[in-house]
Formats: sequence, C-alpha cells, structure tokens
Amino acid sequence: MAAPVADTEVAPLLALVMQAEQSGMSAEAAIQEGVKAILCAPEFLYREEKASQLTGYELASRLSYFLWSSMPDEPLMKLARSGEIARPEVLRREALRLLADPRSEAFVEEFLNGWLDLRKLGTMAPDVHKFATYYDNDLEPAMRMETRLYFRQLLHTNGPATRLLDSDYTLVNLDLARLYGMSPEVVSKNLATAVPGLTPQELVPDGAGHAPSLGFTQVKLTDRRRGGVLGHASVLTLTANGVDTSPVIRGVWLLENILGATPSPPPPNVPAIEPDIRGAKTIRDQLMKHQASGSCRSCHRQIDPPGFALENFDASAAGGGITSTTRPLCRWMRAVSSAARILTTSPGSRRSCSTDVTSSPAVW
Repeated sequence: MAAPVADTEVAPLLALVMQAEQSGMSAEAAIQEGVKAILCAPEFLYREEKASQLTGYELASRLSYFLWSSMPDEPLMKLARSGEIARPEVLRREALRLLADPRSEAFVEEFLNGWLDLRKLGTMAPDVHKFATYYDNDLEPAMRMETRLYFRQLLHTNGPATRLLDSDYTLVNLDLARLYGMSPEVVSKNLATAVPGLTPQELVPDGAGHAPSLGFTQVKLTDRRRGGVLGHASVLTLTANGVDTSPVIRGVWLLENILGATPSPPPPNVPAIEPDIRGAKTIRDQLMKHQASGSCRSCHRQIDPPGFALENFDASAAGGGITSTTRPLCRWMRAVSSAARILTTSPGSRRSCSTDVTSSPAVW
C-alpha cells in the first residue's frame, strides 16, 4: 500500500541489517538481507486494510488499483494525506478522473476478462481449415478490440447498462464488417466520423501506426442479433470449441456470465451427449432426447434455450440471415434484454427474471 512508512516499521529492518553485519556479512550483503525482507513482507505484496474504517491512504490505494491496477498518483496521494478523499463528492470526482486517464484500460481489460472470460479468446481458436478467414484476416485482435471499445465507450459516455445486451450499433473495422456480412463501404465511409466517447487514437489498434484502413468506427446495425456483447465475435468464438458449437456450452456460459444463475453440475452417472442418439438428426433432437431423463431435464430446460439462441453463429462467429427457424431465437435475445431492464430498476427480481427467461417456450 502506498503510505508513509512509520518508524516502527523501519526499526525491525534496520535491526536485521545490523545483525547481519555483526554476523560477518559485508555491508552490501547485509543490506541485501534487508531488501529481501521488504520484498517478502505482506505489506509489500498485498494491499492490507487492517480496520473496517479505511484510512485515506487505503481508500486511495483501493481506488487506484481498482481502476488502474497500479499505485496512486501524486494528486490522489495529496488527497489521501489531507483526508479529503473520504468526502463522497471528492471520491466521485477522482473516480471519474482515473477513468478518463489512459491507464484505466487496465480496468476495461480486467473487467471484461473477469465478466465475459475474454482472456480465453484464442485458447480454442477456430479450425484453420474450416475457418481460414479467421487467420487470413487476423481476426482475433479485432474481435477483442471490438468488445473493449464498445465497453470503453459506454464508460466514457455513461451509457445505460442495458446497452451491454441490446443496441442498434457496434464498432468494427473492415475485416469484422465482412465477417458480419456488412458492406465494407459503410465502414470506409464512417472512418472519418468522430465516435462519441472515444479518441481517434483509441480507434486504431496497437501497432497499426496511422493506417486508417485498419481503424475501427461506429456503424448502425441492420441485424439486431449483433447488438450488445452477445453478438460480438469475441464472445461467440470463445464459447465455441474451435471446430463446432454447442448449445449446452453457450447456454451454460450465458447462465453463468449474463444471468448469474450457475446451473448444477451434471450427475456423475449421466453420459456425455453422443453425436447421434438413436436416429436423431439434429442437435435439437439430441438434446430433446437427452431431456427424457428426469435427472437431466431440470437443468437442460434452463441451459438449452439460451444456448440455441446463439446457435445460428458458427465457431468463427459468422452467422446466416434471420429465417423462420431462427426468428424464435431472436425473441429469446429480446427477452434477455427485457430482463436486463428489469434488473437495473429492481435488483430483487434477479432470480425470477433468470428463471422466466431461460424457461421461456418461445425458443422451442
């Protein structure tokens, strides 16, 4: 923790160094012993908060490591010394200042890694033979950047939380636009247009220099299934296994990461779903047969519907158009967005919302 060092904290270290010298160590070796003790001290390794009432320095450290993943800067330390940081209006002002600083990218990265499992993107990359475009256009960095820019813009513009799940726009570059079936001309035309809440530098990937053709821009969506993070290529790719998709894997991910309703683990005596079950031709038929078992039905009636809502997208996040078959799936996506609006106004309704949405018959 960044705070003034008390004499009582220095005294044991000095005693250690002096004792090392008295035992025959050189002055340099003795000082090294003291440095090792500092580096191993819990106060150096962890942010210790020793009382329920935080001191100014503890509050400054908590805020700085939360938003910057680093120690407080001098303005924050000055407020900690004076105690001014404990005032709610000062704390809010400093939080906004830290968020406006480029170092807040650490918060964006860690939040998305924790919430959406974005750190897993690329661990099971799409098959190189089936999804060559993923590699030809180096889509993985672009997928990750779309989600980061989208979240960062919501932060900087104080956008509504419901827009995380439902929106009529996204941020893409030319390669992502092609993956999404958009016209590249739309992206090229918008590249010179300012994007609210984001600087021109933020819209160009690291290492791209000043090449505007590699930059991102905001585009209006004609396919609303792409609106919000559930339609982002990053999420759709990391919830696949690189070769194929599974409504069960995506359904569990949606329940855990979006609705906060982690399903129970499968019973130990239940076998995995085989490629075909007694003549079943589709994954939907397979899962319906799987639900014939009472021990599977209670969980799969909540897991499968949201998973099928994303089944129109393949392992590289490409998707076909809306048809009579996929239109019911879009209704579930709208149901999730409606649930999100309820959650932002009535936190106590979380459990009932998640149950109603996942068991909705509309997707079947």
